[in-house]
Amino acid sequence: LVHDDILDASELRRGVPTSHMRLGERQATLVGDFLFATASCLVAELGSMSVVLLISKVVADFGRGELAQNAVRFEAVAYSLEDYLAKSFYKTASLLAAACQAAAVLSGVAPDSKEAGACYRFGAYIGLAFQVVDDVLDFTSTEEELGKPALADLKEGNLSAPVLFSVQTELGSHGGKALESAHRRELVMCLERRLSEDGDLERVMALVAEADGVAQSKSLARNFADLAVAELAALPEGEARRGLCIFAEFVVARTY
Repeated sequence: LVHDDILDASELRRGVPTSHMRLGERQATLVGDFLFATASCLVAELGSMSVVLLISKVVADFGRGELAQNAVRFEAVAYSLEDYLAKSFYKTASLLAAACQAAAVLSGVAPDSKEAGACYRFGAYIGLAFQVVDDVLDFTSTEEELGKPALADLKEGNLSAPVLFSVQTELGSHGGKALESAHRRELVMCLERRLSEDGDLERVMALVAEADGVAQSKSLARNFADLAVAELAALPEGEARRGLCIFAEFVVARTY
């Protein structure tokens, strides 16, 4: 998160000034490096090579996701919803998937067991749901609710589910309305000129609302949460499983 705030030039996180705003970019980068190194040591101390490999892959996925995101800023045509979900997996869902599978492995099951696989998929689906909801909140919440400027991702050119659903020429299984051709071209033009003209941001917001981009995104997040809960059938019944079900519901119901 420290590195992410530097790359996104974020001034606030959860209402608090980010590390690089308080320390400067050089010091904040070193803090982020230190946190990565400390986390790696803690994972190694667990004594499980399987878990070390899982978490090592996550670190690589972070870099892959960040590179993918920076390569397509304000790209609304060549950048598909599938590309967005792949990026979201690398930046968010990969960590949750690996953490859930690592917990299963540390509980004593084999890394390739049915239970470990179900835990990995649960984390992956929950991570995707979390990211989609996060992107919805960027559109629907205030700065006070988010603890950071609203529409920050859109202004930076990081296009997310609400915009990508709105650009689609064909509707999928999440409802919504296909924009008229002229309105779709207008939306793409606003993005291609990087919201540089007066009224561009407001027009994009209006067109996303017209296409029900936010509602489609909420439906997508709910679908991922439902897929996650379905994976829990492979785990023993009990308090832990019920807790994971509650967590899945929280992810899609949260407002911050």
